[in-house]
Amino acid sequence: MATRFERIVTIMAQNFRPTHLALRDTSSDHGDHFFSQSDETHFQLIVESRKFEGMSQVQMHQAIYMLLDREFHSGLHAIAIHASPPKPSDTPD
Repeated sequence: MATRFERIVTIMAQNFRPTHLALRDTSSDHGDHFFSQSDETHFQLIVESRKFEGMSQVQMHQAIYMLLDREFHSGLHAIAIHASPPKPSDTPD
C-alpha cells in the first residue's frame, strides 16, 4: 500500500502535470502537539503547473484541497501550499 506521501505526489502529478513538484513531510515538527513522527499528518507542498495559469491563490488552493479530501478524512491534518503557474524563462526564446 502506498504511503500518504506517495499518494499526494501521485495525485499532484496526475492532476496538475507540474513543471515543478516538491513535497516534504513535516510531521516530525508537530509530534510534540499532534501525532507521532510516523503518522504523515503534516506536509509542505510546492507545485508549479500551467493548469494554475489565470487562477487566484484561493482557486489554486481550493483545487488542491478538493483533490486531497480523502487524505484529510483519513488522517492528514495540515498541508502548507505554495502553488503557482510556471515562472517565465529568464532567457528569451
